[in-house]
Amino acid sequence: MTIKLLVIFALIKLVYFVDFLGSIPDRLVKNSFRLALYTVIVVAAFSGVLISSSAREFNIAGIFGSFLNASEVLGASAKQRGIPRLTKELTAPKITALSVYAYDITNDKILFEVDEHAPLPPASVTKLMTALISLDVYGLEDLIAVPEICTNTHSQEAGLNIGEMIRVRDLVYAMLVGSAGDAACTLSIGKVSYEDFVSRMNSKAKELGMKDTKLTNPVGLDGKNGDHVSTAYDLFLLSRAAISNAFIKEIVKTKEFSTPSGAHVLKNTNDLLWNLSGTVGIKTGRTYAAGEVLSYAYADDVKEIVIVVMGSNDRFTDSKLILDWILKSYSWM
Repeated sequence: MTIKLLVIFALIKLVYFVDFLGSIPDRLVKNSFRLALYTVIVVAAFSGVLISSSAREFNIAGIFGSFLNASEVLGASAKQRGIPRLTKELTAPKITALSVYAYDITNDKILFEVDEHAPLPPASVTKLMTALISLDVYGLEDLIAVPEICTNTHSQEAGLNIGEMIRVRDLVYAMLVGSAGDAACTLSIGKVSYEDFVSRMNSKAKELGMKDTKLTNPVGLDGKNGDHVSTAYDLFLLSRAAISNAFIKEIVKTKEFSTPSGAHVLKNTNDLLWNLSGTVGIKTGRTYAAGEVLSYAYADDVKEIVIVVMGSNDRFTDSKLILDWILKSYSWM
């Protein structure tokens, strides 16, 4: 509002300036110019009041929005300034993924999408939701005994032993770094029932706006009736929520992890942490029905990009191709 008022005051000063233009012999020209300025001021004020009234906000001089971008004067966000801008019309990358969604979180911008609302199995990217619910249910130093049923999840595991007492902190690390299904299973049973835990996962999905997601287990296993599904867009929402938690954000960029006892040593399943500069997470997934899935994050000083690929034959190559296309096509200047 302040900036727009300044515009009107500036115009008024111009009128005073005209009054002092004694050197202009043609009084008619001077008076006509002054009359035009007054007209603009009145119209601007009246227009601004009408616009503000409809928005229930007092905001004078709305008419000048097309002439002066107040956001630029005040130091606007990148979104307001249209950053990043698509500066090159490059051919879309040739990828194997069935569904893709890429988004710049820092600048609030969709960068690339392919059938992003197609329902597909999310595989172990599911474990991001398991982590969020675990942090709601437990304290990080809580100890949980590994139940026998969780030592054979038919998935990638950390090799936890029946009855082993392990901290929630270490279970979450094992689950997100090594994609340990036995850790995910243990977290889902330790304090609440398995059914309650899965119910909380679906409630959280709704809370995050994941409208096309249904989760049937905390590990990411394929649903018996193909009913464990999500979408690339929904997994982006999940990923964004996960890395907004400082503890999870630190875990997903960890290359290797071992429990305090040294009994369990795990390597991050995200190969791009080693071979693509700028990689900061976040979670891999792979099952028979899902194919390869990856939620990938890249960051530098001006952007944080999350790329989700689903139904891929080569998730890492697909993600690199998409990122390369984005970095070449857009400008953050």
